Amino acid sequence: MQSVLGGNTKNVPGFLRPLLLVLLVSFLLALLLGSGFTLTTHGLPEQELSFATAYGEGATLLEDGSVRLHTGHLNTITFYDLTQPARTLGLSTSAYGQESISVTATLYHVGYGADGAERLTQLDQAVLNPAGSHRSAVLMLRQENASAQNPYNIRLVFTDAKEDFLLNAATLNQGGFSFNVGQFVLFSVLGLSALGLYRSRIYRVEYDHADRQHRLLLWVGAGLCAMAVLLLMQLVLRQGYGLLYPYDPFSPDSLIYNDDYHTQYYHLFDALLHGQLAMRTPPDPQLLTLANPYDPVQREGIYSLWDMAYFDGKYYCYYGPAPMPLYFLCDFLFAKVPSAALACAVPAGIAVFGICGALQEMLRYFKIRSNLLLLMLSIPALCFGTLLFLLMSCADSYEQPYLWAMAGLSCFLWLYYLALRWKHALVRKLFYLLAGGSVVFVAASRPAVVLLCIAFALPPAIDLLKNSKGRLRGLWADAVFLLLPIFAGAALLMAYNALRFGSVLNFGNTMQFTVWDMNAQTFRASPVWLVQALWLFLFHPLHILPRFPYVLIRDSLQNNYGSFFYNYGLFGLVNLPLYWSLAGVGKALRKAPLVKKAVYLLVLLSSALLLWYTYCIGNIVYRYICDVTVALGLLAALLLLEIASCRPAGEKKLVYLAAVLLCSFTILVGFLLCFQNERMLIRQYSPDFYILISRLFQLG
Repeated sequence: MQSVLGGNTKNVPGFLRPLLLVLLVSFLLALLLGSGFTLTTHGLPEQELSFATAYGEGATLLEDGSVRLHTGHLNTITFYDLTQPARTLGLSTSAYGQESISVTATLYHVGYGADGAERLTQLDQAVLNPAGSHRSAVLMLRQENASAQNPYNIRLVFTDAKEDFLLNAATLNQGGFSFNVGQFVLFSVLGLSALGLYRSRIYRVEYDHADRQHRLLLWVGAGLCAMAVLLLMQLVLRQGYGLLYPYDPFSPDSLIYNDDYHTQYYHLFDALLHGQLAMRTPPDPQLLTLANPYDPVQREGIYSLWDMAYFDGKYYCYYGPAPMPLYFLCDFLFAKVPSAALACAVPAGIAVFGICGALQEMLRYFKIRSNLLLLMLSIPALCFGTLLFLLMSCADSYEQPYLWAMAGLSCFLWLYYLALRWKHALVRKLFYLLAGGSVVFVAASRPAVVLLCIAFALPPAIDLLKNSKGRLRGLWADAVFLLLPIFAGAALLMAYNALRFGSVLNFGNTMQFTVWDMNAQTFRASPVWLVQALWLFLFHPLHILPRFPYVLIRDSLQNNYGSFFYNYGLFGLVNLPLYWSLAGVGKALRKAPLVKKAVYLLVLLSSALLLWYTYCIGNIVYRYICDVTVALGLLAALLLLEIASCRPAGEKKLVYLAAVLLCSFTILVGFLLCFQNERMLIRQYSPDFYILISRLFQLG
């Protein structure tokens, strides 16, 4: 009788040995990497510090001896002339209000230079939630040589708090040994999973398109990624808010307008609901008196709707209208509008399944042999590598167009390549119809991304026409079903633009109220900017931090951005190792069929043109690379799977291991970026979860 893991059940001790070894290694890793054995105080006595003798800024001493720290101030507590030898400082906090918050506590040693000025040396840092489960922390102090003749000064600086909170106690030499159980469980699960995969020999199995179990495994993986989207949706919901908001846009107590999220789509929904395209919010009459209302200097001091298009004395939403069907559906079913978290989760979930389906169909179309386990790992690697989870963790109006474009492009590729191989005429036409509808969502989100749809679709269409063998009538019928929704959607979008701005190709982005006078900018395609764009969008590095989340999205030091300056944090795609496989495109295409070469090269060229265009109009921020991540991510995954499966026998193990590492590190980097980005919503709205994960990934 064979066990699930492939061994003989009579030989139980033979399986117990590797099991115990995995648990032992997990214990040692958790002990060395994340546990607090360095926090032992070696018998040094505890001493509670008195806040009455400390110096505080933005702090009020209360009658019970605790300190209330006020938001909106520099919150510091400084202890002078301490003589107690100490290795640690324990902090205990509690909430003053009702809302959970995250607070960063940073410990400094205070010294003085020759000029008498203070010199601060950072010792340690911790994140706390005074209203949640992680109210206390122990920070490393390392002042063991202190005495009455050698006193020291330390300062606590508290940042990031959104509400007032209480500091109840600060205790020297608090701590002792603490074992990181979470890390032990994590390492054990990973180790046991690897052991199970090794004993089952699944890593040797080649993916078979005709095997239902193989396909089911891939869709289960996609389902787990979709569940991660749902988890993120809950984590980025503002406390006290639900998934749906009561629709009352002009009430001063409205949840929508008291939320931190931007509200462009709520304005657009409100306008469409009342049968108009202009926003119902009237502009300030002073705007009509300005010579150039698009100039932020002239507009200073005058109320205006941020990031709205202004034309002919009215406001318009220049964001693509793709999310509007979801808003109207929620209004029809619940008489409410979706929260930003829900509005981002829906296209993100669709994109997960679209990516999974597109990858399978493209593997089949290009006849690429793939390892099953590596293919299963590539699904979450793609979801993290396309930055889908990063966008979801930001959950704002800015992210919705990108997520809908990703959903539309991935579903188009899935349905289009599925239709190419489908034999039943009626079902095939239905797939083409749905594929054409997906392109409409792309155009109604990020119109330039339609270029990538063409790059993926044109070579197979030409190849199909070339090998039609007299079946032109059937091909024309298929083309009608594909193009009909595309032309209808294009006509509606052009009419939408013409009714607003008097031009079918004017989307309103040059008329927005933003940090720069966009109306004065002209598009200039400089060849020099192509090199700059590719460097920034592909190779600009992430900054490495010494503690969780270990990565930081930082601004570029370059100060020339196309037609105007806008620099709000950027990193290149090479920070996600999955994209490294694109370097092998030349060798992979050397003996490839012409249609495959055409698709790969057209997608690469179109992606470069999109990045160049984005740079030329002056936009530099990390979410803009999401226009090309689905296309380049799928291409990278196809190349990785093909390279790993076609190596000579002697090289296969090393190449396979390298491919697994590329996917794994892509997942890791994409995961960490969910906790360090422009919005920081997980930390802001789910601080306990943030602290739990930070302690799970702590080193030292």
